[in-house]
Amino acid sequence: MDKCRFFIFLNFLLAPRFIITSKLYQLSDLKEQPERIYRLYKQREYVEYAFNVYKNDLEADRSYLRDDHMLFSYMFLNLLSLYLHFQILNMIDGKYSVRDVLLILSRIKVYRMESGEIMSEIPKKANDLVSTLNINLDLLRKK
Repeated sequence: MDKCRFFIFLNFLLAPRFIITSKLYQLSDLKEQPERIYRLYKQREYVEYAFNVYKNDLEADRSYLRDDHMLFSYMFLNLLSLYLHFQILNMIDGKYSVRDVLLILSRIKVYRMESGEIMSEIPKKANDLVSTLNINLDLLRKK
C-alpha cells in the first residue's frame, strides 16, 4: 500500500521578531489528497464531542437493561436526545451551555387545574432566552 505523507505547517506569530513553526506529521494508507485526509482527521473531533455528550451530559453510557426491546427503545431515546442536544447547541450563540439552557427553561411552569391552565411568572433570564430562541410557549399548554 502506498503511504501518503504530508506536512502541515502552522505558523504562530509570538512576537514581531520570533516566528515558531510547528509541524503535524500524519501517516495514512488512504489514496486521497492530503487536504482530504486532514479534513477527515479534523472531523474526528465532532465524533468525540458527540460521544462526550452521550456519556457525560446524557449519562447514557450504562443502561442495565436486559430485554432487547427495552434496550432498542432506550438507544432510540438517547439518539433523539443527542439530536435535540445538537439542535439546541446550534440555536444558542455560545453564551450558555445546553445544560444551562435546559435548566433555565425548566423554571417555566404550567399549572393544570380543573378550571384551566395557569402559566407561572416567567423569570427574566428565561424570557430573554425564549425570545432569543424564538420558542412558542403556547406549545406547553394542552389543547
